[in-house]
Amino acid sequence: MKGFLSDVFRVGVSKLIIIVSGFATSIVVARVLGPEKNGIITSLLVYPTIFMTVGSLGVRQSVTFLLGKEKYSERSLKEAIFQIWILTSIVSTILCFSLIYFFSRTHKDLSLIVLAVAPITFSLFNTYCSGIYLGKNKISEFNAINWIPAAVTTVMSFLFLVIFKSGIDGYLISVFRAIHHVFHLVFQGGVSSIF
Repeated sequence: MKGFLSDVFRVGVSKLIIIVSGFATSIVVARVLGPEKNGIITSLLVYPTIFMTVGSLGVRQSVTFLLGKEKYSERSLKEAIFQIWILTSIVSTILCFSLIYFFSRTHKDLSLIVLAVAPITFSLFNTYCSGIYLGKNKISEFNAINWIPAAVTTVMSFLFLVIFKSGIDGYLISVFRAIHHVFHLVFQGGVSSIF
């Protein structure tokens, strides 16, 4: 029972960090960039957000179930995750870029589109790998995959928007760096060795 309560507490703290970080980030972005640039960011991130959500395909839940029930070996699940990740990353990134570039009348700045689409690949990897942590009952590592991007986005947004005054590019770089930071930790075994 103590372990369960500890896990519930850690998940609660993780969710609180995510909410506070998101709130702080939205305040910084709204105050520094104003409504017009904030709207541009929102419209640029609509398709990537959809593709990151749909692209996850329920893989995290499936991996958690299969690993927890020991239906397949961890190695075979990791190989399957890697293959699915490569396929969904390529398809999602190409489709998302095409939708923004060819079907949006307002966004033709190639650098902004690339920055908006770049996190898809890394976000999908982080989502897929979080299922491994959950299946192995590593709640702390699972929580870290969730709260670290939010916290890093807040810090990087403050740095790029308030100190460096880099505008929309700065915010999109902040989002990319936050997601890439977790990808790097997971891939290099910093959160806990997966691969």
